[in-house]
Amino acid sequence: MGILSFLFGKEIEKVVKNLEGSKEEDIEKMEEMEEMQTNSSLNLPSKLDSEPVSDIESPLEDDKKIENNITESESAIEVKHAIEKEKEKIISEETPFEEGLGQRERKSIAIPEGEQEIPSYAFYSNQDIDVVTLPSTLDKIGESAFDGCRKLEMINFSASLKTIGKQAFCNCQSLLEVDLSNCIEMAEIGKNMFLGCSKLEKVILPAGLKRIANYAFNGCQSLLSIDFSNCTELTEIGENVFSKCGKLETVTFPASLKSIGKETFCDCQSLLSVDFSNCTELTEIEKNMFLGCDKLETVTFPANLKRIANYAFYGCQSLSSVDFSNCSELKEIGKYTFNKCKNLKSIDLSKCTKLEFLEKNVFDGCENLNTIVMPAGLKEIHAPLCSVLGQLCKVDFSRVTQLRTIPSHSFGLGCDKLRALAIPNGVTEIEDDAFDELDYLKTIFLPPSLTTVGEFNQSCVEIYCFSPKLEELEPVVHGCDYDDDDEDEEEYDDEEEYDDDDDNDDDNDDEEEYDDEEEEDYDDDDDDDGEDYDDEERENNEDVESDEDESDDNKDEDDEESENNSLISGINLYVLPQYVDNYINQRNAEGISEKVLNIQEIPQKFRCYYENN
Repeated sequence: MGILSFLFGKEIEKVVKNLEGSKEEDIEKMEEMEEMQTNSSLNLPSKLDSEPVSDIESPLEDDKKIENNITESESAIEVKHAIEKEKEKIISEETPFEEGLGQRERKSIAIPEGEQEIPSYAFYSNQDIDVVTLPSTLDKIGESAFDGCRKLEMINFSASLKTIGKQAFCNCQSLLEVDLSNCIEMAEIGKNMFLGCSKLEKVILPAGLKRIANYAFNGCQSLLSIDFSNCTELTEIGENVFSKCGKLETVTFPASLKSIGKETFCDCQSLLSVDFSNCTELTEIEKNMFLGCDKLETVTFPANLKRIANYAFYGCQSLSSVDFSNCSELKEIGKYTFNKCKNLKSIDLSKCTKLEFLEKNVFDGCENLNTIVMPAGLKEIHAPLCSVLGQLCKVDFSRVTQLRTIPSHSFGLGCDKLRALAIPNGVTEIEDDAFDELDYLKTIFLPPSLTTVGEFNQSCVEIYCFSPKLEELEPVVHGCDYDDDDEDEEEYDDEEEYDDDDDNDDDNDDEEEYDDEEEEDYDDDDDDDGEDYDDEERENNEDVESDEDESDDNKDEDDEESENNSLISGINLYVLPQYVDNYINQRNAEGISEKVLNIQEIPQKFRCYYENN
């Protein structure tokens, strides 16, 4: 039986039913249309007459005729539109609303047995169909066959169905469920097939499925879960397939999966966890794949993962755990990959032995990230590695052996809790301003391999230099604002006096009480000394100044957190024992005070720090 005859006959039958109770003259005119299909349309013959249909009188205009040259070769959509055009005129102009479309009962279509194909656009944008029943003989549904059927709620898919064209059910906004489990020969879900099916809640996929094309389920806002576990032959999921599925919570992936396109789960705002551990052939996480997944909490990567592309987890605000323990093959993490993952607390890349470089801003905006463990094979850092990490207190380079340069601005602003940093052995150069934004960095370890040091920071108060190649003092403390002449040292003394006064203001609520107390102490010893103390800033009494400096220096050492304990008030430089005298001689030759630059041996507890590297 021809699908064109089926569609053509059924449409005439609909028009007749909808016009029951209408004027007799309209019924007579419709009967003329029925005569055109005598023994062919209402009786559903096997095919249309080969002769063209002509001289159909319009029920609304007696003098107007519609000439339809319909043959088997013409598409079903042309037949359908010609019939619907006449039907719409009758209902809109001659029939009251309550007798027309507004009061219709549920519409269902049953495609006759024996049909093997529904042509492309066969029911395109049909606003009446609610239910479709497909025959057991059907093996193909054409492109956009039911596209835009906004009232379509149910459709059965027979076991014989092999192929569904792209956009076949696109924008079927009332479709609730799709069960393709019986379609054992179906290998592909076409492009845009269920795009925009906003009420679709459940999908059951065929076991023999091998590929899902781009945008297949994009915008299915009511879809709750997807289970691929029975799709043992599925190898490819295209781009944007589940993008904007706002209620999607869980996805179960098959072991056979080899590739997932970019933005596949973008803006799936209810997705809770992702586990790729069974996907042994999956090697890449593409660009923007999980961008905007606000509720995503955990991710487990596959063992053979080699690359994570840019923005892959951008804005996953609930992500608290990322498991890299199986990622021994990982070679690249793209820029902004974990940007704004505000709940991420730690990153351990120690098992990623082949990870060679990190792109810039990988961890930007991870406000609660406190620890980053770097991989052993790291060769290159694209600055800045991260910024606005308010809780970051540890960056572990201890396993890194192949990194040669710490670039300028390696760390951005906002890493205020990072107080200590150990540069890995193997690094030969620290570029200018490498740690310029780390305003609160106090301690730094310089490795044995280091040969060149730029101006790295002005806030460090402890420098541990293990390098035998840095025999000159100046490169080690380059940029640390020590005073290197007598005039500067005098300025240092004056500033210390000023700072001492400020410290005493903090320790005593009343500055006058402090002055009185000091005057009494000096009066007991010598009235002249007391007068000199009162006038010390103007006359620079050396005896009083010396006593006061000694006392206040002790206070400064006890108060490590004080802002006044800046580099200008003392750098502690720890060097290898054999270089202590050399550095002291250089310091003295340059006229630098011991209070400004204190040089000592590296403490015994740190002597073995770089031995394993």
